[in-house]
Amino acid sequence: MRLPTLAQPVRLGAAGTVHRTTVLELAGGRVVLDLPEGEAVEGRATLSFASPGGGMLVPGLLRTQRHRLVFVYDDDPQARGQRRDAYRVPVRVPVTVTLPRRTAAHDATITHSAVTHDLSVRGALLDTSRRHAPGSRVILTVRLGDDAAALDGVVVRSERPSADSPGLLAVAFVDVDPCEDRRLSRFLYAEQRRRFAAH
Repeated sequence: MRLPTLAQPVRLGAAGTVHRTTVLELAGGRVVLDLPEGEAVEGRATLSFASPGGGMLVPGLLRTQRHRLVFVYDDDPQARGQRRDAYRVPVRVPVTVTLPRRTAAHDATITHSAVTHDLSVRGALLDTSRRHAPGSRVILTVRLGDDAAALDGVVVRSERPSADSPGLLAVAFVDVDPCEDRRLSRFLYAEQRRRFAAH
């Protein structure tokens, strides 16, 4: 789990409002912020900050402690509600899905197009009518604005098309190249900042 540093500037998103503040104290998965009690609404929140690997944006809970607001990471044992090690950004971008097919005679690949339903540094949920068995290895080439990232992954689940959905494919990223990880992190951080600024 990556944490900001003491006195580092951070952005707190809570109840549709963005607060710019700094870190007063770090304790486990808790970040004490330079915001007095009542300055922001307690409950679900996100914390974004710069790190050596690129921008970080993580989900958690906002609580009050000793008249200060404290951000509690989702993986803190005392955090409640939805638990994710990476915030899923509801962004739609084009994706090329590649499945390596190795046989005794030759190596072949199958490719098809999809669109992200949501995206995080840990995986992607894709809108696609194509189905693949859980455990299948895939490569997702994700369009990130003017750039792209090639991300190795494993299919977690595949849902049939229905009247309400074209079909969904959930992929968890594995063995991601550090350069591709930084490229994806920067894109997601910029996308979240854009969404916060729009509120």
